[in-house]
Amino acid sequence: MKKAIALSAALSVFASMSAIAVSAESSEAVPANVESAVYEQLFNQYQCDANEDGVITDEELKALQSIRLSLDGVTDISWLKDMTNLTYVYLSGGEIKDVSVLAEVPNLKNIYLDNVPITDISWLKGMNLETVRLNDMNKITLKQRIDVSKFNDISMKRGYSELAGAFPIGLFDDYTTEIHIENPETVVFDVSSAYSSDDGGSYLINQTSAPVYAKNAGSTGYYITINGEKVFSGTINVEEISPLNMEHINKDTEYSSERLQSEYYSSKPVILNDGTLYAINDGKLEICEHNVSDYKTGYYTDKDGSYVSSDIVLLDDGTVKVNGQTVASDAAEIGKNRFISNDGKLYYFKDENGQIKADYAVSDCKSFISTTNYYYLSSDGEVMLISENNGSYSTYSTGIKNPISSHNDYFVDENKILWEVKRNKNSAPTVTKKAEDAVFVGYRSYSGGTVYGCVHIASDGTAYRVGTTQKVTLCDDEYTKPYIKSGYFFDDSATVNSALSKSNYHITSDNVLTLLYSGETHEIADVADYIGYDYDNDSKSITIYYICTDNSVCSYSMPENKYSLMTAEIPDENIPGDINDDGTFNILDITQMKQYILNGLQPQELKNADMNNDNISDISDFVIMKNNIIK
Repeated sequence: MKKAIALSAALSVFASMSAIAVSAESSEAVPANVESAVYEQLFNQYQCDANEDGVITDEELKALQSIRLSLDGVTDISWLKDMTNLTYVYLSGGEIKDVSVLAEVPNLKNIYLDNVPITDISWLKGMNLETVRLNDMNKITLKQRIDVSKFNDISMKRGYSELAGAFPIGLFDDYTTEIHIENPETVVFDVSSAYSSDDGGSYLINQTSAPVYAKNAGSTGYYITINGEKVFSGTINVEEISPLNMEHINKDTEYSSERLQSEYYSSKPVILNDGTLYAINDGKLEICEHNVSDYKTGYYTDKDGSYVSSDIVLLDDGTVKVNGQTVASDAAEIGKNRFISNDGKLYYFKDENGQIKADYAVSDCKSFISTTNYYYLSSDGEVMLISENNGSYSTYSTGIKNPISSHNDYFVDENKILWEVKRNKNSAPTVTKKAEDAVFVGYRSYSGGTVYGCVHIASDGTAYRVGTTQKVTLCDDEYTKPYIKSGYFFDDSATVNSALSKSNYHITSDNVLTLLYSGETHEIADVADYIGYDYDNDSKSITIYYICTDNSVCSYSMPENKYSLMTAEIPDENIPGDINDDGTFNILDITQMKQYILNGLQPQELKNADMNNDNISDISDFVIMKNNIIK
């Protein structure tokens, strides 16, 4: 009601142009100096009234980073030039015929105009924009759009990506456009939908800009056509790089490490090499577990039925650890939230009074089916569906035997029949035969790379949309990236794609790690995989962590342009409950924990009080500590 009163009061001010009158609760708040038609729309945008006092002030208005307005009934948008934080604006309709004030918005990056009756966009020229989209704007001609676009020659270094084409992006969405690269041995499109042309080049349809990757040193031409007419031709020059060489690298060692995601051991990915699991914490390489035969990220179910993210480790001797807690000692296989024992019993991971336990579900289990979490294979090779209801487990037969391919609820059996399983709540599933002579089911690219969807493939190679008779044409070759790996190593709020990001990395086909950070480039030789980074808020510096081709792990300091070989350390053993850090869990820790809960007195090692591994030390942990002492 307060907001409604304030809005009514504010709008009455605009209508009468008299003294401002607002509710008593917001008597000091003055509505923003905009038309009532604008103010009412702003009031309905949730982020505008930041303090929720029922009044949108000039200060709140100027804090906005994006804004959407219908211009119906609006006569003045000059106030936009004072929006110093605005990066995105959407305007539609109305009768305003000049929106050139947008050129005065200092940090504007993205403009969307929808059916705005303007005839001039020359004010766009010279603006530093990322995207401009003009929808239902037929009075703006193709020539006008070309005149305000930027077309550039490009100079780049091998192993990096850049955006090539016409800018800002989006001006030609309603036209038939193509961008061509003449020599894809030098530069290639960094997307999966590129076509090969008859002259040996490559091109993209319905795009006038795209990320390109510098594959080899050299030079190539590129050009853009719109509605069949060449509107720009330019050159991309690629410079060779001189990467930093690491003296310790053993060229004779075969790479065998795995980079794996982690939920418990580290905020960064962990490394599994030769049975040892490593993690990087606080800038140090630590040994987490020895004799590891398998590792997965998954979850367990807590006492409230919620899923808790976890790291699951299977050791050579059959021991299973979930978030560092030993759960079983006789496992043959682990899954995302379960394991199979050596005698074929299936167990799920569940919280029981703060401890992660193995919850027995069913026997006669042979193995998991890797593409789904709802099924398992019985000892005779049948696909079995398992479900849980209020702590009890039910299993259902599907009749599908020895699947040769599967994806989610689709299975191809030993007789090449494709089946779909529909899971029904608390009852047997519905199993439907969908096709014969199938040899594969899963995701593939088709329709020229524009669709990545689930298909099934017959023995003669014909592909169909999964479970239907609709044929699809698979891409001749699955897209192979021209490098080993790429991604971001620091979130700098890039809004279009990685080529616009100020902080991306690539690992080239010859194992050079290239780093782009705020315009600076760095290259390191003999890198097999990227791990992660640390950012120092005080110095604003970044340290990169990576795995070398000989399985060693290194860090690289950007400000110093220097690498360091990391030596694994065995972390101090944390004794659950030992919060006074005397090496023993006893009644003294119970006493200190009580003081912490009642009076907030901080113990030496509060992290050891987290008995239920929920990352919070509270009364529930105190109860577990007391129970463990009693035992």
